[in-house]
Amino acid sequence: MLRKSTVIYIYILVVEVLIVVCLSIDPDTARWLSTLLSGLFVGTIALFHPRIWNYFTQPRLNIVLRLTPPDCHRTEMQWEMETGKHQLPIRAPCYYFRFRIYNYGESLAKDVEVVIEELWLRNIDTGQFAKDETFLPLDLVWSHIRTITQNIQPFGVFKFCDLGYIIHGEPLFHFDFFLQPFARPNFVREGTYKIKVTASASNSRPTTRWFKIQWTGKWAEEEKDMFAEDCITIEPTTAEK
Repeated sequence: MLRKSTVIYIYILVVEVLIVVCLSIDPDTARWLSTLLSGLFVGTIALFHPRIWNYFTQPRLNIVLRLTPPDCHRTEMQWEMETGKHQLPIRAPCYYFRFRIYNYGESLAKDVEVVIEELWLRNIDTGQFAKDETFLPLDLVWSHIRTITQNIQPFGVFKFCDLGYIIHGEPLFHFDFFLQPFARPNFVREGTYKIKVTASASNSRPTTRWFKIQWTGKWAEEEKDMFAEDCITIEPTTAEK
């Protein structure tokens, strides 16, 4: 991506080339052409200056998933279960999976949100993927702060966004949505899936990536064994069926 200084150098180079061209032709024509080009150049910059700078300096988001710690790791899930008049604290081991949302632009990405837009399931018999028409697109939460939106600083800074988790003893991959849908499940069982993930900011264009999740339903105590073909893999893919 070009920076402001690079853009200025390009403009200077273009002007220098035009000057050389002008010097190689008739002096009167050269003065006329030089005046015309200078006017057009200054007018263009004055008219489109904000848009030009915004184009080269706007936030540029990217979505990355690394199936290694600390991005994806084993941890512990805690919640409370009601037992009559009391609430019983429950703790269970789990694996958490997180995206890195990068901002490779030159300005602050404001109000960035990450949404799983589509869920596709692979048919065991045909091997083809089919879109789950009942899936409800929802926002994922930002790690630790548990909010829908977050700002991301420029020049390659990233923030973690929770994709989902697997709890020991439950054969389910839970998507970590901000709102849990009442009429639709927020999880998938063992199988092969594709998800369409989009990251967007209030001051930049959205970025979309596809990921394939292959999960056998198995559990492993060690991270190196869990993040393997025998258990679960998550990798970038395409929208092709």
